[in-house]
Amino acid sequence: MLLQTVIERYLEFLEFEQRGSQSTISLRSYELHRFRKYMEAEQGISNFKEIKINHLRSYLAYLRLNTGYRPISLEGVIYSLRALYKFAVLKGIVTDNPAQRLKKPHVEKKEIEHFTWEEVESLFLAVPRGANYLRDLCILLLLYYCGLRLSELSKLRVNDFSEDLTEVYVEMSKADKARLVPLHPFVQRVLPLYLKERERGSISPYLFPGRGKEPLSKARIYGIVKRCGELAGIKKRVSPHTFRHTFATHLHQKGVDINRLAELLGHTNIEKTAIYTHTEYGELTAAVLKLKDGRVVWRIAD
Repeated sequence: MLLQTVIERYLEFLEFEQRGSQSTISLRSYELHRFRKYMEAEQGISNFKEIKINHLRSYLAYLRLNTGYRPISLEGVIYSLRALYKFAVLKGIVTDNPAQRLKKPHVEKKEIEHFTWEEVESLFLAVPRGANYLRDLCILLLLYYCGLRLSELSKLRVNDFSEDLTEVYVEMSKADKARLVPLHPFVQRVLPLYLKERERGSISPYLFPGRGKEPLSKARIYGIVKRCGELAGIKKRVSPHTFRHTFATHLHQKGVDINRLAELLGHTNIEKTAIYTHTEYGELTAAVLKLKDGRVVWRIAD
């Protein structure tokens, strides 16, 4: 079978059976078709079954020497090749997965940047007092107190929240799954103020409406967060993902174990947060309650 055919079948499998995100599908398509072009042009191979472990190693060496791929990028290439071969074995196209024998490059672990609590409060205080004050404040609160991904936040709908506003149902962007996240009491107090204001003019089902019935774009949300960082005078990178790291870091510092963090963050890859085990929902609520109230902001929200 042609390598191109196997790749196309795998991408269809990833999209329709595994329900992969569009960003994942696009990345895999790019990486695997680049591999195909190398095999055809440099190795003269177009038949999938003719590819051996030495060809895979030659490809990685080519990327490292000719394209300047860093170790972390090569790690992603290896992951894509392993996924392709795992699919091929599953479908009976081949019986062996040589990509499993590829050694991962050494990737230096960098300390993940996060905010101090004082910086978090300064960001809350920096939200401009204007027509969109409550909306922008709620964006920051949900990022910090729920640890949401940007794509998850942008797609939140009003009916994703429980009637008593104690929890939110989050559709995960990286898998065909969802998770239930407890809402911190501080969020429970501020969110109704925004919802009451929002009811007056929106026809959109989304919590943060954009144009018409569409959600506020990810680029717009990113811009709001970045602007608050500038107004707060914070020099380090200020982004939705920094809030997510801060959520995880602050909970870990308060003794929340890795398994609870995995469930709250929605990690489906056990390498992200070590071994994943089931955690009672009450334990997740207790974990979120460890985060401080935004005491300075209580007065602002009144």
